[in-house]
Amino acid sequence: FIRDIIGEAQGYANGTRGNFHGAWNVAGYLDFFWTDGTRPVATLALVSGIVILLWRRPTLVWLWLSFAVPYLLILLSQQVHFVRNLMPLFVLCALPIGITGAEIIAWLQAHVNRRMAAVAMVAVVSAFAYQGRDAIAFTQFEASPNSQLLASTFVRSLPQGQRIAVELNGVEWATSPIIEPTTSIVDRSLDWYHANNYRYLVANKATQERRDAPLYDAIRANTTTVKIFPGDDGGQPGPHIEVLEIPPQPEALRIVRRSAQFGDSIQLLGYEAQPGDLRPAISAMDGADQRTLQSGQSLQLNLTWQALKSIPNNYALFVHIVDAAGTTVAQRDTLVRGDDYPTTRWQAGEVVVDRADTPLLALAPGSYKVVIGMYLMETFERLPLLQPEPGSDGTSLVLMTITVE
Repeated sequence: FIRDIIGEAQGYANGTRGNFHGAWNVAGYLDFFWTDGTRPVATLALVSGIVILLWRRPTLVWLWLSFAVPYLLILLSQQVHFVRNLMPLFVLCALPIGITGAEIIAWLQAHVNRRMAAVAMVAVVSAFAYQGRDAIAFTQFEASPNSQLLASTFVRSLPQGQRIAVELNGVEWATSPIIEPTTSIVDRSLDWYHANNYRYLVANKATQERRDAPLYDAIRANTTTVKIFPGDDGGQPGPHIEVLEIPPQPEALRIVRRSAQFGDSIQLLGYEAQPGDLRPAISAMDGADQRTLQSGQSLQLNLTWQALKSIPNNYALFVHIVDAAGTTVAQRDTLVRGDDYPTTRWQAGEVVVDRADTPLLALAPGSYKVVIGMYLMETFERLPLLQPEPGSDGTSLVLMTITVE
């Protein structure tokens, strides 16, 4: 938040914001009124209306100018100019423009026969309506749903097996274990995303500075654009947002390879492990394989799975910490991704990363086996290992050995 505030202040100070720049830039305002603001027809009607009022109701003109002129002078004195600040004047401009229209109609009624007057009135209305066409289109554009809201809804509908990096409001994703807000997706390379179990990148044009463009273009060229949510450069009704899918490359994952098949539908690809506090989200561990812990530390553990086919049941995972005597001294049992992406939602062939952090008591120094397995929580029936290792009961896998100092 502080960084964004400072960035905005610097942008105003150095002139990178605004529609045009320079104090007393009369030409900039005239150009805006003529080409984009009121456009030629309405601009001429505005000037004509002021002249008519000066001739017929000068007091009303001075009242009108008593607001318009000081307001314009204040705007002109600034170094950075935003045309949106002219909105109060556009409301006032309706008066002289309307007077010009009324004068034209009155003159036609007095000097032209009814048929010609009708033709002329249609021509006048058409001239104003042509300009109004763009205004109506822009109003409809502004009334459309915000692109960030649409993108957020779409992100929630995506497969959630692997991480999703989003340049969106971080507060919205505070409770998601797999969606990771980031200030800029180009802070990391595509190879890094491949290695750390990312599947989708959500790019927000509003966060991409010019220096980021080549980096983003390189990422975009090597991913698949699955959805675009249009916005305009001003960010209304939201910025331009693109959702990119990273091509699946399980072989590129930076994990400790540990292959095992549970039942006929779930394959373990490997893990990452390190000491640390219990985590609220499935954070990247960059292939960590740190098996030495201090007494009292918890074990951070990421498990990477692959669904071999659709899975009819939601399976639970047990993690047992077993000492040299074969006693389970600590354990963790919970549904695999039960809070957001249980196994029944996994798609055939999909890679899924899970957080299996295990709290450890103040264990005595020594070596401990980390044993895992899957089971149905309703019946406690375990999934069998396709190829159990020697000494296994057929359902338990010794994932690794840790050392407590």
